[in-house]
Amino acid sequence: MTRQSSSSSSPDEHRRLRSTLKEKKRNIEINDAFEKLQRQLPHVPSSTRLPKIKTLRLALKYIEHLNTILNGDKQIMSDYMTSPRPLCIEDFAAVAMQEMQIRNSYTDRARAEEGATSNVGNVRITSSSSPIHELPTPESPPYMGSSMGPLPSVYLQPPSYSPYQQQGYYWSSHP
Repeated sequence: MTRQSSSSSSPDEHRRLRSTLKEKKRNIEINDAFEKLQRQLPHVPSSTRLPKIKTLRLALKYIEHLNTILNGDKQIMSDYMTSPRPLCIEDFAAVAMQEMQIRNSYTDRARAEEGATSNVGNVRITSSSSPIHELPTPESPPYMGSSMGPLPSVYLQPPSYSPYQQQGYYWSSHP
């Protein structure tokens, strides 16, 4: 008894088609949700279609702005005012316009992160060919209880260098 090749590939093709349609539906739902989120953001023109990352950044900044308003932490003062006034929703217009004008450039961001200062925390990465870079360590990650205290410093050091070996790294704790 022999199998026909068309019948054995038919379930696979059906599964692939179903998976493709499911992914397409998911993408449509995500895009619809981003459009809905963008419409909720004040001071963003409805004719503007923002990238998803900008929409998320603006939404986060708007939430922070609303929190600041609710907390009453910030007062606004300008040259033409005689006394400070509380922050209000309309003040978000400047934040929104500034964020919309920022160009999404991941290469610029990567260069900026590479050129960041070398003294920013407790982790030391040492390499024979590069200067020492210190990175921050979290004092209380979400998975640790507060009773455990701060994390120890960790140093990343290369083994002895040989141009004929692939350079590897190992972790060691130092007090």
